[in-house]
Amino acid sequence: MAHYLSGRMLAVVIAAVITGGLLPLTACGEADMGSPALPPQASDLTHKVSPRGTPATGAQWQKHGVLRMDGERGSLTVPALFVFISGGWDYSNAQMPYLVEIPEKRRLLLSAEVGAGPVHTVLVSSDDGGATWSQPRWMHTDAAGSPDFTCVTGLTYLGGGKLVASSDTYWFSRDWGQTWADPVPVPVGAEGKPMWGWDPLLVDRDPATGKVIRLAECRYKENGTFDTAGYFSQAAVHFSSDEGKTWSKEIEVPQWRGVSEVALVRARSGDLVAACRTDNPPHFLGLQNDQYSGLATSVSHDDGNSWSALNRLYLWGRHHPDMVVLPSGDIVMTYVVRNGYTDDRNGFPRFGVEAVISHDNGNTWDLDHKYILASWTAKIRHTWWGAAQSTSTVVLPSGALLTAFGTGLRNVPEDTICEMDVALVRWRPSRGRVSSESAISRAPFDSDLRNRFDLESAR
Repeated sequence: MAHYLSGRMLAVVIAAVITGGLLPLTACGEADMGSPALPPQASDLTHKVSPRGTPATGAQWQKHGVLRMDGERGSLTVPALFVFISGGWDYSNAQMPYLVEIPEKRRLLLSAEVGAGPVHTVLVSSDDGGATWSQPRWMHTDAAGSPDFTCVTGLTYLGGGKLVASSDTYWFSRDWGQTWADPVPVPVGAEGKPMWGWDPLLVDRDPATGKVIRLAECRYKENGTFDTAGYFSQAAVHFSSDEGKTWSKEIEVPQWRGVSEVALVRARSGDLVAACRTDNPPHFLGLQNDQYSGLATSVSHDDGNSWSALNRLYLWGRHHPDMVVLPSGDIVMTYVVRNGYTDDRNGFPRFGVEAVISHDNGNTWDLDHKYILASWTAKIRHTWWGAAQSTSTVVLPSGALLTAFGTGLRNVPEDTICEMDVALVRWRPSRGRVSSESAISRAPFDSDLRNRFDLESAR
């Protein structure tokens, strides 16, 4: 689903221990027409159990492999687990997952959008680390019992049973997400423009008491007409000191001109790190397709009042970032790949979910040793229906990571509605040594070396 929800597309484990060791790469690839099929790649979803072939509460972890690239050494496979959790839901379309941990109850809570359009929000929960999930329930219904939450894009846990859900309105729960009430409209921008969001809120706590002292959120404004030369997004940040009831005037960040969705995390150093979705490059104008937007980061040393220039990681094709801070202080950023993978041998597009790590509080990112969490070949050309969408990651008590995302791998040309599914990968970054390769990190952000990748090279 494209990120411009504003005027354009609103409607539209089992108890296994995942080690951090490295195993030899599993061979992979796509077959030529009439050629024998090659063994599937470790990260490939195309050969997993059908997303619609598993019951809602009985889906089982499937053995999976996360690929870690390693320069001239090729790639290595890190053992992981995978599951489609929306397989038995009574909705042909399930997308836009947002995942939070509720540590007091050792519970995971996930929101997703379901339906053929307009979509509405459901919640599911897991009390066993994501191995099994509850039946979906509407997040909220109106007086007639019809669902009335649409496109929740910022599920955030505040602690003590309190949560915030944001879209064009903030809603609040004080009972662990069972009920939602007291809606507050999102304020308009200082010049009267609407501000659109996509990512959860940043929660700052008093280090002594754990009490929430501030929330920070990034939103963006649209300027001009999308897919024209004069269009640009402008991202801003605003703050709340009363758990989301009221918000400060937004700070338009000059360095974020041409930026829309922004995810925030506080690094161990105390700095704020922003992962930014950048606007489509000019040479993709006229395609009416925002899947060509890119990915950059920005850092604040003064609690979000000012920000560094963009560190552009990818010019195009990668976005929907999410970040978590590991106990080591490393920051893991997940994101989707909607463009940049080479097509398969039959001309079908390929998509994926990747992760990169920063070892220096978000200032630089190890692009040469990126992780491919999941990959697949779409059965349909020239449409976002087959693409990846949204990433949301939590650190489990065991130290493993659980990453949720949407995938359109089930769509076929004869479909008349988009059919997406919510999937999870449980994984750990490798503890193994990496090469000193840095060619990709040193390459220009707009180069083919950065932006184009042949999955066949990860054999």
